[in-house]
Amino acid sequence: MGGVGSGNWYRFDKKTTTGECHSVDVRYLHREGLLAPGRWFSLRWSRAERETGSIGGVVEGTEPPERVILESIREHPREA
Repeated sequence: MGGVGSGNWYRFDKKTTTGECHSVDVRYLHREGLLAPGRWFSLRWSRAERETGSIGGVVEGTEPPERVILESIREHPREA
């Protein structure tokens, strides 16, 4: 029990959990003044100086803003 291969963390068919995903904190966006109507912004996540994800957003509507639209930013890996 508990030997090599007994866990599922390495399996390709394993479902992603919310703990493994990046998060967007609306309180942070508000604190940084990013929720103003018409405002565009981008967020980037990194680990060990490598970018692990990024997302862009735009705030739509008038005062107060009506919605924030988020869009995944996907970059192609550089070829060596």
